[in-house]
Amino acid sequence: MKIRPIPVPSDTLIARYLPADYADAFSCDCPLPETITPDDVHLAFWTTAPDWVETLTRLRDRLVRPLGPAGSDREARKLWVRQNVVDRSATETVIAKDDKRLRFLCSVRIDRTAGKEPRITFCTVVHLHNRSGKIYFALIRPFHERIVPATLKNALRRLQEPKQP
Repeated sequence: MKIRPIPVPSDTLIARYLPADYADAFSCDCPLPETITPDDVHLAFWTTAPDWVETLTRLRDRLVRPLGPAGSDREARKLWVRQNVVDRSATETVIAKDDKRLRFLCSVRIDRTAGKEPRITFCTVVHLHNRSGKIYFALIRPFHERIVPATLKNALRRLQEPKQP
């Protein structure tokens, strides 16, 4: 499974939130079961990151505590994903977090075309509110651009695994 950067597709729900201070998108073709939804991919993405990503997230939470709450608890992230849907269609779900620093939105879209593997697209859009948002994002951006593809790959692999009874 090859995750590749692409421009944010103009026909996605998240494109409604452009222009932005930052936007990216990653895409891959992946043989997901028909029952897997964009919500399922979001939950897997936010709750089953690779260990090295979890370690960096805990470190980030400690370092940015003076700038405001972050929170890396998996159960809290599950709840956050479920409660922060701001846009949804049959093929895409957009979630958002808005705080004093920035507004962060991300979407998962699953395009299913007969005879082809589903194409999964994960997009991020960031609107910076103030100087602390600019500083915060400048510090995490280099990590974001490596973490998102690795975490997406990890989430999709987990979703391909057969469910245990």
